[in-house]
Amino acid sequence: MGLPEGGAYGIRPLEAQPRPAGGIRQGLARCRAPVIRPLRVAEEVSQGYVDDVIAGVEEQGPYIVITPRVAIPHARSECGAHGEAIGITTLDGPVAFGSTDNDPVRYLFP
Repeated sequence: MGLPEGGAYGIRPLEAQPRPAGGIRQGLARCRAPVIRPLRVAEEVSQGYVDDVIAGVEEQGPYIVITPRVAIPHARSECGAHGEAIGITTLDGPVAFGSTDNDPVRYLFP
């Protein structure tokens, strides 16, 4: 894929999403909706993509936790990525994903 006309990729801002009341503290199964919701609302990913993110972590463990406090939830593009996008989520409280080296997570980049 080449660069678009003008030589740079455009970045479209996503609407800010309110944090759920009470914070997010129970792992990806409990925080997946607030984390990926902005990408779903913007129609950048399908529900199949969200389902594959969850299945990947359930099957392969906490591989998405890449460094202390940071996770990058993702799935294969053929599972429903409609474009190139990234989200940024700061959790109200730390979440344990089971990564012995990098838990707890506070920042997610889906």
